[in-house]
Amino acid sequence: MAPISPPKSNESVYNKHITTLLGWVTHASRITRLTEFELLIFVVFVMTLVLGKLINVVAPQEEIQNYFNNKRNIFNVVFAKNGWAWTTLLIGIFQTFNYRTSAAPNLSSIRSNLSPQQRSSELVKFAVRYTLVTVWWIFFTQWFFGYPIMDKIFLHTGGKCVNITQKKLSDFTGANPNHSFDFQVMERAIDAGVKAVEEEIFESALGSVVCRRMGGKMTGGHDPSGHVFLLVHSSLFLLFETLHLTNFDQLARNSRKFKNALFSSDETPKDGKWDVQKYVSVIGTFMAENPVVAVWALCGLWWWMLLMTAVYFHSWLEKLVGLLWGYLGIFGVYVLPRFYHNPAVTRAKPN
Repeated sequence: MAPISPPKSNESVYNKHITTLLGWVTHASRITRLTEFELLIFVVFVMTLVLGKLINVVAPQEEIQNYFNNKRNIFNVVFAKNGWAWTTLLIGIFQTFNYRTSAAPNLSSIRSNLSPQQRSSELVKFAVRYTLVTVWWIFFTQWFFGYPIMDKIFLHTGGKCVNITQKKLSDFTGANPNHSFDFQVMERAIDAGVKAVEEEIFESALGSVVCRRMGGKMTGGHDPSGHVFLLVHSSLFLLFETLHLTNFDQLARNSRKFKNALFSSDETPKDGKWDVQKYVSVIGTFMAENPVVAVWALCGLWWWMLLMTAVYFHSWLEKLVGLLWGYLGIFGVYVLPRFYHNPAVTRAKPN
């Protein structure tokens, strides 16, 4: 009788599964030219959409209907509506401090010791990348030889702008003469006496921006989520530009120094008053030495807003399409060149 082998321990089974999973990750990294950490970032956004869908399905209705379900919430009005402006502002601040020519021994960046010529070369490369990702944002959300890509998809799949009264039309065209082109097709049809198709032409001739400004509502068709696109596109751009430039050891040292300065025993309030000027100085010094913190804070806000969008707005397919368009632009700018130059895949991996 053959000897009976002892049962495998749970630990050995888990180790086998982990080894298999890591093998898949390594294989995917090799195929996509993404580092394992970059691959993780891409996966996180997909899992965020999945998490949002699960919350929407299982949460009680009273929890689904809350402040974040209101499009007028402060995060949406102040940040998301001006998303690319915030992206530009913070990446501009980061680059200003990151490549500054003055001595900065505590700067949490691996670029602080570059020569002026090297700084200029790196800034030119950054300007090219920024221009490309900005053009992609414009093409998808603002303008693409007429309506932006997301509006073209919506209109060509049967989408319409409804709930526009004649008064709203007159008020809008009077206040916005530059938008008169949007109504030329409709006006020609009306002048020709094609009354039967008047309403159809009117509804299908408007893009999302004009429709919203006129107080209308987009309905029907496939409406790719512009919010998901912006939040993913911006986050990936910021992370790809900052992670590989950050000295994490120096950032940790600066964080400890900041905590000690902020909460040291001699910083207790005197006569019930805090030394506001000193606290502002400590915080200002920390942010100047670690400009990446503000960038990552914005990425954190973008992730939260992505989760809220995943819970409350659009269909699953519309959010997924917005996500893929966000991936596409970043992949084209940062990853596609790796297939031609075949460099060692080391970018955006924490030190």
